[in-house]
Amino acid sequence: PSSCTPPPPLPPGTMDSKLHAYTDVRNAIRRMLESSNVTRGSSTEHSLCILEQKWTTVYGKVQDRKAKLTEGLSLAKEFHCNVQELLTRMAKCEEAIGVLPVPSFVLDTVCGQLQDHRTLVSEVNCYGEKKTVVESAGSRLTELSRKEDCDVVHNLIMTVHDRYRKLHQRATERGRTLEDVKKNAKQFSESWRLLVDWMTEVEQTLDTHKEIAVDHEEIKLQLTEQKDFQKLLRSKRPMYEATLKSGRGLHERSQSAQDRQHLENLLSELRDSWDTISGKSMERQHKLEEALLFSGRFTDALQALNDWLYRAEPQLAEDVPVGGEKDMVNNLIDKHKVFQKELGKRAGCIRTLKRSVRDLTRSSTADAHWLQEQMDELEARWEDVCKLSVSKQARLEAALQQAEKFDRLVHSFLEHLAEAERVLRYGVIPEEEEALLAFRKQHEESITSLRSQEMELESIRCLNEEILSSCHPDSIITLKSWISVTKTRYEEVRPLLPTWNFT
Repeated sequence: PSSCTPPPPLPPGTMDSKLHAYTDVRNAIRRMLESSNVTRGSSTEHSLCILEQKWTTVYGKVQDRKAKLTEGLSLAKEFHCNVQELLTRMAKCEEAIGVLPVPSFVLDTVCGQLQDHRTLVSEVNCYGEKKTVVESAGSRLTELSRKEDCDVVHNLIMTVHDRYRKLHQRATERGRTLEDVKKNAKQFSESWRLLVDWMTEVEQTLDTHKEIAVDHEEIKLQLTEQKDFQKLLRSKRPMYEATLKSGRGLHERSQSAQDRQHLENLLSELRDSWDTISGKSMERQHKLEEALLFSGRFTDALQALNDWLYRAEPQLAEDVPVGGEKDMVNNLIDKHKVFQKELGKRAGCIRTLKRSVRDLTRSSTADAHWLQEQMDELEARWEDVCKLSVSKQARLEAALQQAEKFDRLVHSFLEHLAEAERVLRYGVIPEEEEALLAFRKQHEESITSLRSQEMELESIRCLNEEILSSCHPDSIITLKSWISVTKTRYEEVRPLLPTWNFT
């Protein structure tokens, strides 16, 4: 029945348009009541009273509704304005993050980037506060809106929320990357500074060493001091190698040509300083051994050379492992080059000692015979060490080729996986036909590439096992970690293969 149907809402301005008619009717009834002898409580007076009450009630409701509509309109305008402004500013901020320079591996530069990032984080946090204000306004607006309008408001709030979440995530990721880069750059910078300062001080000490003595006992004392220094130098070698490895790692990760050049300069300075003090130390050792030889104490000279060869021989043995990852093999090659220089410098001592012993042993005394036996033993050991040195050089070169091949395979494998993941996980299917066809081709190529990576992973595993079979102990953990990384990354990306379908 029609009585159950709520009356339609009044058109805007209806009450204002009816005000004149209402006033005329009310005034006319009042005049009629005043001019006639109508008794109190008549139906006419009662009707007037009802009319006035109805008008007051309806007019009050209309005014209340008008006030709510005015408030809702104002709130809606403010809400939409704030939403659009916030979305625009967050979009610009996200674009600005996208064009920021890559993290620098130079400590001073990355510290500056972190300072700039803190300003960026403050800006993003400010957007978070504005997001909260917008959400509060949206909640108030939904209380004054129809259901369909509530859905629109809710969608706008979700858009703001999603945009802020992505912006905050990108800012957080950049901050985390910058902190990680700063940590690595700081470690390298501090180690580099400690080593360079120490080597500068040592070089000054080497330059101010006493002249080579003439007296036999003083020569032996200087030789003992020199051996102590070489022991100290050897103790610094692990720190030197670790700093070189750290610097090379930063150099490889750096995407800036300026950073790479800066790091290259630091590494060159570090290597040059180390080679300089190693060379000066080696030269002084050689001069002291020569002085000992020319002092006429052939027994001591023989003993010094035999001791050096005795220490060197085990390091050159065929069963000493030289395989490993690229940095480790390069370090072993650098060490062997230093040894070969020392070996070359002692060749002259061997020749001089051989001539001197030959001259002394022309007599047939027991001492001369014993001295000749010692010289023969020294020569035999010398020949063995020279052969072992050549053999180790060949093994190191083969190990370096193997390590470089492994390094190329691993990095190529990870790059292919990253590219396939970018297309298969994060690719957005375009709507235009031409772009869709291009995307489909790229997608199919990515699937083919990803499927071929299983064979690449097997190649990496086989080569890794081959290297581990003759691996230096210091490389075992690194090589096993690379295998773990490649397997994990492949397992992460492989599930993407059946994810996409084109119709």
